[in-house]
Amino acid sequence: MEEKERKQARIVFNTFCGMLEKEGWKFHKDEEGLGLDFIVRGEDLPFHIYVRIDADRELIDLQAQVTDMPEEKRAEAAQAICAINYRLANGCFDYDYTDGETTFRLANSYAGSIVGEEACHYMIECACLAIDRYNDILTLYRLGAMGLQELLEKIKD
Repeated sequence: MEEKERKQARIVFNTFCGMLEKEGWKFHKDEEGLGLDFIVRGEDLPFHIYVRIDADRELIDLQAQVTDMPEEKRAEAAQAICAINYRLANGCFDYDYTDGETTFRLANSYAGSIVGEEACHYMIECACLAIDRYNDILTLYRLGAMGLQELLEKIKD
């Protein structure tokens, strides 16, 4: 990695950290790895957000653990995740069929750009809105309190 790429990544990292500090967020930063993580309290379920600045790809990578699906629900849950992703304008839910792990992911390139605090705030807001919208119903489905058809209907609402 070139020094120029590392310097730009550090600027983006500092901008993201500055925005969080200015807004009063409590977070952990990994200065060497250019990463940070924090817990967000949604409408009812808290979730963990991880942000990594990828200097090689000039990318801000935001990920949040959402839920895990038990083995017997994984095939149906894949349908639900596809239905959710079809409705999202920015970001997506990643789903690992082998272990049922579901995460929300949003990436933003900063190649040749200046990233402002507003862009950092927007990424967090997108993640929070998507997770708040779908985490509860995915959890209800996972726990057996909702069937697939009801889940798909709620996704359409």
